[in-house]
Amino acid sequence: MTVHIDQAVTEVVAEPEVASAAGDSGDKRWQEQQKLKAALARYERMRLRVAAGGFDD
Repeated sequence: MTVHIDQAVTEVVAEPEVASAAGDSGDKRWQEQQKLKAALARYERMRLRVAAGGFDD
């Protein structure tokens, strides 16, 4: 299937999802990754919230 977006043209090939041999370990890895991303997002929000914004001493 060819997709046209303004001037960009790309070829998309649909492939069936391959079941991982690892089984649940892939799901656990994905969950751990999501937890880390959420923790980093919370950290960044807090860092921006408490930043002095040019009023450092």
